[in-house]
Amino acid sequence: MSRRYDTLTPGNVRTGDQMKRYCFAIILSLLSSQAFALSCNSSAIETKVFTATSPGGQNIENFEISVPSDYVVVGGGLDAGFNKKYIYASYPKPDLSAWIISAKDQVYANYDSVTGYAIGMKVTGLTAAQLKSHITINQQNSGQYPYPNQYRGGAAFAEAIGGGFDINWTGWGILAYRSFPESSGWRSTGKVAGNYEFGDLTNYTISINGLYISQIGGSFKRFINQNESAPGQHIQSTAPVTGSTKLVGCGARVTWNRPTCAGCADIDGPGHNLWKIKPTVSGTTPTGCEAGSKDLLYADGDETIISYAMGLSICN
Repeated sequence: MSRRYDTLTPGNVRTGDQMKRYCFAIILSLLSSQAFALSCNSSAIETKVFTATSPGGQNIENFEISVPSDYVVVGGGLDAGFNKKYIYASYPKPDLSAWIISAKDQVYANYDSVTGYAIGMKVTGLTAAQLKSHITINQQNSGQYPYPNQYRGGAAFAEAIGGGFDINWTGWGILAYRSFPESSGWRSTGKVAGNYEFGDLTNYTISINGLYISQIGGSFKRFINQNESAPGQHIQSTAPVTGSTKLVGCGARVTWNRPTCAGCADIDGPGHNLWKIKPTVSGTTPTGCEAGSKDLLYADGDETIISYAMGLSICN
């Protein structure tokens, strides 16, 4: 049997297999040490919030908030007004030139406009076309359900930086109560808003190339910050973007659990619906994300809402 001497500890003799295991342990130790810690900086990333106000009406459908041609849409949202309208769509336009929103009144007629938001991004070293080539939108439909729920993972070797949803409803409608980061992708869910009706939800996951990109001298990495409200009937929370990262997306999740079968009674009260999910700003610079929800036909003061701020940096 071949034997080798460990020069780090003179006199200690190891077999070939032992030496392999010993070297492997050293490598693992080094990889977990600060010597291999990522160095991240977001100074090459610029994000900006663009806003637009919709026309008035009871149902604001597929209203677009565009960004200038040198920016790429990576996130967005809307403020439908407290106790006025509720959200059923908030998602990216396929060519990444705009964010699309939809909201409707419920129970009581409301003809007010809503405010929409689009988060545009540009990166030093990349043209808008080059940046778009590194971004992927994956989408998946839930099928017809009274509580449509869908998860979609991000692209391979990519960082999921945001997402959205579009609910196709009939009758009284199906409204959103969560759209948030989960694992390596994004999940969105809707719920009936009165009568027991069916609708489908298309969930969107936005991801960006996570491999090394020579033009920027590193790779994109996401960072998520979240904040949860206290319980209540009318709840809001705000999550600031993490550290020096740049905000690229917003998420929200009402901590209500839907019934487990068709026709089952609500297992966690009547629940809430989203009326606000939007970026917060200082001037036009995004600083975090804000979300709001409320009960609808019946009082429910047991829910909380979690807001999510999706941050992005360049690491090497």
